[in-house]
Amino acid sequence: MRLPLALSASTGLAVTLAATLSWAGTVPELGALNDNPDSYQSQVVRVTGVVVNHRIRRGMMNKCFQSFTLEDDTGSIDVEYKASCSGARNAIRDRDVVTVEGRFELTSGSSGVIKVKSILSKVAPSAQ
Repeated sequence: MRLPLALSASTGLAVTLAATLSWAGTVPELGALNDNPDSYQSQVVRVTGVVVNHRIRRGMMNKCFQSFTLEDDTGSIDVEYKASCSGARNAIRDRDVVTVEGRFELTSGSSGVIKVKSILSKVAPSAQ
């Protein structure tokens, strides 16, 4: 059965648009961010790694600032995440494997930091 041209074209456009909107960032390894930080400046990236050196700092208006280092086989990078303090202690812990999405920003000394917009997945060490 053939679909009318207008229907098949609109269906194709909808599928293409949905795929584009579902993921607008890049998926680099952490080493790539460190090797060429200028090319990722202000880009939305999605990265996966192991959490180390997790710290929580309380801010104003019940906001907590979590900072940690994310490591994979190719390198490591500093990460910052702002969330409500009510569940911050249980959100991320050292040795968790997480996938985060956020904006890469250059810092002094040619390194960078990922300002997390969302935590896409988390696997605790006991579940690995």
